[in-house]
Amino acid sequence: MISSIEPQIFEATVTARQFRRRPTRLDPVLRRIRPVSDRWPWLRARLDRWTPIHEFPIAVVDFSAPERRYAAGYPQVRWPDAITGCRDYEIALRRATALVMGMTREQDSGHSNDNDRFFRTSATQVLAAWLHAAALGNDTIDAIVRWLRTSDDPRPTRILEDHPDADPVAALNIRKHLDTRAQGTTSGVERYLLIAMNALASDDARALCGAPGKQATAEPVIDLDLPQFIRDGGTLYLLADPNRIERVRPLLAMFAAEVFLAAEHVALSTPQRRLQVPFFGVLDELRAAVPIPNLPYIATVQRKYGISYVYSVASGDQEDALFGAEAAALRAAAGITIVGGIDIASAQELTDRAGPVPTLLGNRSYNTGHGATLHGDHSPSGSHGEQVQLHDALTIADQQDLADGEAIVVARGIKPFLAWFPSILDRRRDHRALRREVDLVRRRVAAGNGAASSYRRYQQTRSTKDTS
Repeated sequence: MISSIEPQIFEATVTARQFRRRPTRLDPVLRRIRPVSDRWPWLRARLDRWTPIHEFPIAVVDFSAPERRYAAGYPQVRWPDAITGCRDYEIALRRATALVMGMTREQDSGHSNDNDRFFRTSATQVLAAWLHAAALGNDTIDAIVRWLRTSDDPRPTRILEDHPDADPVAALNIRKHLDTRAQGTTSGVERYLLIAMNALASDDARALCGAPGKQATAEPVIDLDLPQFIRDGGTLYLLADPNRIERVRPLLAMFAAEVFLAAEHVALSTPQRRLQVPFFGVLDELRAAVPIPNLPYIATVQRKYGISYVYSVASGDQEDALFGAEAAALRAAAGITIVGGIDIASAQELTDRAGPVPTLLGNRSYNTGHGATLHGDHSPSGSHGEQVQLHDALTIADQQDLADGEAIVVARGIKPFLAWFPSILDRRRDHRALRREVDLVRRRVAAGNGAASSYRRYQQTRSTKDTS
């Protein structure tokens, strides 16, 4: 799974993810042989025959602007399980938590006051009850929006009280947190419910969840079975426009959390209780794009199932803002951290972890006073010696002076060290291949956007005729 607000990441990776070789035990050896095989065409042909390229599924959740979709022409995801899967109250509570925690860039971490934490918790419990009731009553997102508009609507409570599969605590949560006698508390809870429901009520959310609504798109749509998609080795892209992500961020956060949990379900269904091919989440700009509410759980628990992640943040402060007290544990769980520039929040910590380095210094003093003794070479007498001086191996000034391609690598169990990461632009053959792939993707996306524009005009024309 790859999440980003930059279309270039999709353009540069989608072809390589769609057409690739199946992983084998010989991959470490093949990675050494393939560069050499360029000199001998017969060896390259033999390797290509032994390890042919296969096509793997690609699916996209694209919340960019409708007139210029980042992934137009690629299969768009439809996830009807967003509501129907909430027949189990535990699933409803988990998804409601992700929706509420993903509504802002700052999760419920020690940075909000006690009242905000109370309102978030209350809103989570009410939203979970509504999702549970909608699933049991075969209702859609529109029904939940109506319940929010009229908070004393009796339908969700009636469903939860009458349905045999309803969790008893769900109806109680609605009654307690939306009590009309406590207007101040109820209005605070409704404020968070409104923000979370804004994501679910958008046209993009309707398209994702399969709800009726405006869906002016000509892209192919697939009903996503997450466990089977993971078994097939598919790649899922979560894309959003930076100017539009604020509204849909809660929904993307909930969906991303469900993808990781689906990977865990697949791992537990295998005899080894571990994925044979690891599942990776590549999370670009974790704070500005899609926050993963259960990332600390993924870091500490899911790695034993073959589930891992790579994420980028602008600074360590963003991790603290997202995860609060759990941010330190999240950093500690990371096997490798790559710092590509000065980070004021962690600069002193890196200096301390690198520790001091000894330097041998020589010194010499001369006796040039009144009673100086001259030797045969007419030089004054004196003394010389050596001393060991300690200084920081990695100063903050060193971190400020990193050149292009240089970074500080912090790996578990060893001291930080300086490394150089070559760019793909430095390898002409790979750069040319990447440029060809990007050009093909851009042409496909442009054609998809053109088809979508024609489809929208057709819908508008038909709507005008129906009105007249």
